[in-house]
Amino acid sequence: MKRQLKADAVVIGAGVTGCGVARDLALRGLSVLLVERGDVNSGASGGNHGLLHSGARYAFADKESAEECHEENTLLKKVAPQCVEATGGLFVGVPGDDENDMADFASHLEASGVPYRKISAEEALALEPTVNPDIIAAYEVEDAAVDPFMLSLDNVADTQAHGGELLCGTELVAVKRDGKRITHAILEQKGSGITFEVETACVVNAAGAWAGKVA
Repeated sequence: MKRQLKADAVVIGAGVTGCGVARDLALRGLSVLLVERGDVNSGASGGNHGLLHSGARYAFADKESAEECHEENTLLKKVAPQCVEATGGLFVGVPGDDENDMADFASHLEASGVPYRKISAEEALALEPTVNPDIIAAYEVEDAAVDPFMLSLDNVADTQAHGGELLCGTELVAVKRDGKRITHAILEQKGSGITFEVETACVVNAAGAWAGKVA
């Protein structure tokens, strides 16, 4: 059975990236079809540790990633506070660590724009009693915990509230083109035998680890 659909954009992959992209497009007034071969966050987006980085862990070796982490951390706390727990985080130096690295840590954080507070060993132990008591340096940073399922499902709900649709258990199997321009996405729903031919001007590849296969 083949069904004809139409959407301004077809987003492939309902992980955190695809769900966020779908919501963004829907908020801009576009008709959106979000397609997922499994279920929402059934890939890497549902198998992560839930740490919303402050950027501090990248400050030494990857300034750009540190800056991006800080921006993302700030943005998610603002737009999705219900999905974020501001736990804070600690970076500590103990005997045996590179003393030059610890001495330079604050300057790397400042260069990346990552907020921090240098604290005493006593303060660090009060915040986290099980940390090594032989602390030689401690920095408090703005790490947090994020619930990726709530974040994605909230994005999906808002996408649907703005007219978008979600198709789970459905896979992209082909596209049709007019020259270099995509005109249709061909989707197949597992188990039902239903094929969807979606007239569209845009296919967004948000398939994560499977992005290469989709491309």
